[in-house]
Amino acid sequence: MTVSILIDNQAATDKSLQHEHGLSIYFEADGRRIMLDTGLTGAAMRNAKAMGIDVSTIDSLILSHGHVDHTGGLESFFQQNDKATIYASRYILTWNYSSNHHGHQHSLNPNQALIRQHLHRFCLLDNNLQLSQHIHLVFNRFHIVSSPKGNKYLSLVSSQGTLSPYRAEDELSVAILEQQQLHIFASCSHNGILNIIRSCQAATGVSDVATYIGGLHLLDDAESDSSLQALATDIQQHYPNMILHTGHCTGSHAKSTLQQVLGPNCHIFYTGKVIQL
Repeated sequence: MTVSILIDNQAATDKSLQHEHGLSIYFEADGRRIMLDTGLTGAAMRNAKAMGIDVSTIDSLILSHGHVDHTGGLESFFQQNDKATIYASRYILTWNYSSNHHGHQHSLNPNQALIRQHLHRFCLLDNNLQLSQHIHLVFNRFHIVSSPKGNKYLSLVSSQGTLSPYRAEDELSVAILEQQQLHIFASCSHNGILNIIRSCQAATGVSDVATYIGGLHLLDDAESDSSLQALATDIQQHYPNMILHTGHCTGSHAKSTLQQVLGPNCHIFYTGKVIQL
């Protein structure tokens, strides 16, 4: 399987590609052309064209959660693609997302008016879905370990304007079965990588995890050295053969710690990177 990082926070080695605080990934499985998330703007679609990927042929768009850095490219996607089914949590229409990460409260909302305009193309989920023979869309069902501390910056805003802590009940992961192994895609891992892995194992009935691809929401101003070290050690102990590809919302110090502990099993992705699984 070939996985293409259409856009990420980190710049491409190819300077013709744009980067931004967002994530969009393209891959093919079970004869389907799949895009996971759309990034913050339409730049992911322009990058896709430059990388030889025809957005108009995509069959399925999966939105991992409603945050705008994953849904902001929807308008550009709709301009180029008139056939794909879009899979998302039902909360994408009703939850109002907010962040105070940089010292001020700001909205992370998707364009809900745009979503309603194209609602006939959406499959809104409140439970796991087997998309095809080998592809599962998975909600987190485990809270065995703590979620990333960076979630403390995130809130949900009520209709009265009051804030409550973000609950990542809307977060979808993708689990692909291949030769009795799992390839897991989890864009931001707000529920925590170890909980998400357990959820994907339970949903598919497969325990052997070959690959995990996604941001880990390990923000450098939120996670302590000890918590990063503990997480990296847990990954190594429980999944010694798993290859981790991370980027987007994984801080530079977290990346360094993971690489120190996991060694060659940890890789950093960036805009334009092509991963062979």
